[in-house]
Amino acid sequence: MKRFILFFLFFFLSAGVANAIDMIPVAHSIEEIIRFESQITINQDTSLNIEETINYFTPVAKHGIYRYIPEKYRRNSFIESKKVSDISVTYMNGKSAPFQIIRENGNVSIKIGDPNETFVGARVYKIFYKVERAVLPQAGFDELYWDITGEGWQFPIRSAIATVSSPHAKTTEVECFTGPVGGTEQNCEANMYGNVLAYTEKVINYGDNFTVAIKLDPQNSLIFPTKIDNVLIFLRSNGVFSLLFLPGLLMFWAWYKKGRDFRFISQNVYDLDPKKPNGLRPLFEPINIPMVYEPLKDLTPGEAGAMPDETVNNQDVIAEIVDLARKKYLKIERIEKKGFLQLETIISLPN
Repeated sequence: MKRFILFFLFFFLSAGVANAIDMIPVAHSIEEIIRFESQITINQDTSLNIEETINYFTPVAKHGIYRYIPEKYRRNSFIESKKVSDISVTYMNGKSAPFQIIRENGNVSIKIGDPNETFVGARVYKIFYKVERAVLPQAGFDELYWDITGEGWQFPIRSAIATVSSPHAKTTEVECFTGPVGGTEQNCEANMYGNVLAYTEKVINYGDNFTVAIKLDPQNSLIFPTKIDNVLIFLRSNGVFSLLFLPGLLMFWAWYKKGRDFRFISQNVYDLDPKKPNGLRPLFEPINIPMVYEPLKDLTPGEAGAMPDETVNNQDVIAEIVDLARKKYLKIERIEKKGFLQLETIISLPN
């Protein structure tokens, strides 16, 4: 309860500071963001709709500000891509603010301001954008790990506050972090009162960040990308790795077109006559031993017997001898001798 009261005191006091910003003497001020507010909505397709309200102050003439939003970053040695879209910028009164979108170095840079106009003092910008596939499935839960302010600001952020609503998933746990990317410093407060509320009074300097980690109940109505979608997204983001598969694909194509075995389209599967109809063996044809209903053309019995098991056994040798005798290369004589189980076969060459 104490944290709840402190949070709302901080909220209203910050609002008062923002409204009184025009009263700050220019000569005694520095360029900074007085208050950075982010309202995040988790959509059913795991994307985020984000509305940022930036209370900016400059003691010197400026055209506006840059807002850097990471769109590509490294994760587990691969490039992870989170497309940023539907970008718009307004002033506090809802009037459209001039801006330009520049995509470079994996960031979406929003250049806000009129190139023909400068100002000194306070200005409030409201930035709207959408980020795809922000929620990631983990073991036993789904997670939103999100950098609220980003670490590319060239001037300090005095305070930051974030509200995260998840109409399609219930929040079960929340933490917040401050400091450099990957740090575990927690000079911030995070609570769950219907929606997630996180805030920090620590000044966020260049290279620092304000991050929230939200654990969502896995029993939710979120719709995650399919495995095929994830593969296509990975290849789109890591196109250079697809070149590793190119040699294998080329070899497979060459084998598929020229390297597969031919089979003869006839009753005699061992027919070696090239004039007979033939075709490439189907890719997933099951291996079987076909029945043969006609003489094996140009194959001797010994060769035919050795082909299925690639072994020459006694039966193959005997079949070959009989075939040679049939072709008049050998002469087989059967001579019976009297006695117990005495039978002798003599093989001789013809005269």
